[in-house]
Amino acid sequence: NTQSHCSFYPNPCSDFLMVQAESGSQLQLFDTQGKVLQEQNIPDTEAKLDMQTVPRGVYQIKIISPKGVNTHQVLKN
Repeated sequence: NTQSHCSFYPNPCSDFLMVQAESGSQLQLFDTQGKVLQEQNIPDTEAKLDMQTVPRGVYQIKIISPKGVNTHQVLKN
């Protein structure tokens, strides 16, 4: 199981989180209970995730690409 390259910034974030991943990937944002808060396709290699509607706290971001799955922690200020 090969993990694909992905990156996101800024972390911690406030209004938006920029995500760079392989074209055709899917992005999911989870709360600490594992509930999916947002899902978004990454049609090109970059996506802008709106974080304005989620409260401050720690979240998990999962990027699912043809090459594998990456999970990262992100902090919302």
